[in-house]
Amino acid sequence: RVIISRLANAILSQETGGVNAYYRKSYSSSACGAFQYMSTSWDNFMGYKSACDAPEWVQDQRMIDELKSSYATYHDWRMAVAAHLSPSRAGNMATWNRPVPGNPTVNQYVRAVFKKANIAY
Repeated sequence: RVIISRLANAILSQETGGVNAYYRKSYSSSACGAFQYMSTSWDNFMGYKSACDAPEWVQDQRMIDELKSSYATYHDWRMAVAAHLSPSRAGNMATWNRPVPGNPTVNQYVRAVFKKANIAY
């Protein structure tokens, strides 16, 4: 449970961080909220149309649920974090150094999150 909280906070910091993070909208996509969920991946969680419409605790719960689910799938916290940025690449580390348009590579993203969480990569 501690690792999930640390990773969730680190993802928040990586994605938005700072003041009003829970209500931040992307300039270039439909991503929204503290964890920058796309509308398609948010999927009306708990009845909220978008992450920006949801209270902070709901956004936090969504991230915790996602990390638990991804870890159950991959049994690897690095892949669980990677799944937030690029679900299609999470399980294939050979693709992690390829560019992700408008984002760091998956490898750069995962390393940054682990560093912010103060967890050895």
